[in-house]
Amino acid sequence: MEQNLGNTKNVQRGNIVKKIVFVIISIFIIMVNFVIMLFYGRYYHKIFLIPIIVLIVVSIILRLKEKKKIAYIIMIIAIIMIGIITNYSFILKKEAEEERKERFNSVGFMTDSEINVFNEQFTPYEGKEVRGIIVRALISKVVSNNLSNTDYEVMQVTISGVVTLNKEDTQLPEQFDEIKMDKTYNVNIIYNKYGKVESIHIEENP
Repeated sequence: MEQNLGNTKNVQRGNIVKKIVFVIISIFIIMVNFVIMLFYGRYYHKIFLIPIIVLIVVSIILRLKEKKKIAYIIMIIAIIMIGIITNYSFILKKEAEEERKERFNSVGFMTDSEINVFNEQFTPYEGKEVRGIIVRALISKVVSNNLSNTDYEVMQVTISGVVTLNKEDTQLPEQFDEIKMDKTYNVNIIYNKYGKVESIHIEENP
């Protein structure tokens, strides 16, 4: 009788240990999920945490109530969800990194603020009734920019219309002297897909 009682107590202790281990593993999985979220940052949406944590908590409750099979199934579902979301976040992060690389190769800048700073050299000159003296200043600005970026073509700017200036040109074009001080010009700025000034078209107003 005493032996049977002892065996029962051992079984109960073993069961309690298994429950504790299950709870510890569950908490560890939740912590791992938080670490993954921090690692992937904005690519791992916080809203994903809610269903995962709910599933894990439910599995703990069921395990404590001796509903082992259902508890294990729910825990497996939660782990699978973490794997799927992690993989999805990895893909998003990789695509974003490739986009940044392409952006840098196309414009020489990583952020919109850097592009805006670059554009501000030229955007004040844009307009439909721009005086010749202002147009001359713009052309000089473009030449200066191209000269300072002779080894970095993506940051050079071209000019078309009454004046032709290619990226490799680092001197004032011959048509520069034909820009009349008393005339007005239509200055149109063309941007690339990332919003960086790519070229400038200048036409003399009639």
